[in-house]
Amino acid sequence: MKRQLVLAVLLLVTRSATGQTQALTPLSLDALLTSREIVNEISGPSFAPGGQLFTYTALDRRPERIAVGRNTTPGGWYVLGGDIWLAPSRAGATHRNLTQGKGNNWGPSWSPDGRRVAFYSDRAQGPDSGIVHLWLWEQATGITRQVGSVRVLVTSLTLLDRPSWTADGRSVLVSLRPEIPHNEPGQAEARIQVDRGVTATVYSFDPANPDSSTSKTSPSNLNPWQRSAMRDLALVDVQTGVVRRLTRGLHVYSQALSPSRRVVMWVAVTGIARPGTNQLRTDLMVTELATGTTRRLVSDVPLLYAPHAALVSWSPNSDALAYRVEGPEIKDEVYVVSVAGGPPRRIADD
Repeated sequence: MKRQLVLAVLLLVTRSATGQTQALTPLSLDALLTSREIVNEISGPSFAPGGQLFTYTALDRRPERIAVGRNTTPGGWYVLGGDIWLAPSRAGATHRNLTQGKGNNWGPSWSPDGRRVAFYSDRAQGPDSGIVHLWLWEQATGITRQVGSVRVLVTSLTLLDRPSWTADGRSVLVSLRPEIPHNEPGQAEARIQVDRGVTATVYSFDPANPDSSTSKTSPSNLNPWQRSAMRDLALVDVQTGVVRRLTRGLHVYSQALSPSRRVVMWVAVTGIARPGTNQLRTDLMVTELATGTTRRLVSDVPLLYAPHAALVSWSPNSDALAYRVEGPEIKDEVYVVSVAGGPPRRIADD
């Protein structure tokens, strides 16, 4: 069942004051084409702190709106004609279009203080036309501006991502194109900052011994869809546009900021658990945003390649993660692991 709410309806029902149906009038084709769609999968409502205001993405499918970006929009059909709308959370309130039909816009996310909304857009003109950047809307001034020159990565895995604000409201977490290109087997494939001043090689591959313990961390056998997980996680300062990369050149399957907004969980793809299947071999990682310190909580977690599925989630107080393992010849189980460290604990199975 599609989780998509379409504002266009095929029949207009007119009721009298007594509530009795008087007539069923088919909508005209023009009315149908000019109706907006609210797409929950891509950009459901985002409520401001306090819940008095919310934003959402509505798609304008009129031919004159979508014709320009049909073949150039990185987000494809899912975000084509997208605008960010603002509305008070009460019945009958007026909704306001913040992006005014310029480019394709999606993923609104409120700052912790409720004064700004970050979102993604390809609305830039000139050489950057059609390129997705991070944008900001200021509630006090009503001004919409591009944040720096950072180019946001849009793939099948990142399309549902929103900019994630840090606790201090100074930066947002985004996915960027890898700064370090993917290397051939036999070379170190990626590096991450695992402690202050220390860089460790975490992925390598020995072609002479494909079954060795090091080869299990090589994602070289991923198919093109799975290789789309290659990205850098980065913090972008919303005032200066300065970028601080937390990971470089890694296959990040998914990520989620903790409820405290101080730690990011991310799933590193290390290979295929079983050839010919969508069974991934992954490591469960956490990175502290303040220091950049990265720790591996669990190794060799078998996860199914299922874009947009929430396979890992945070506890409300940000001290633990829950994850589900499943797949061919693997028992369906749910585990919880403490962010402080220690072995995972199984809490459910089939």
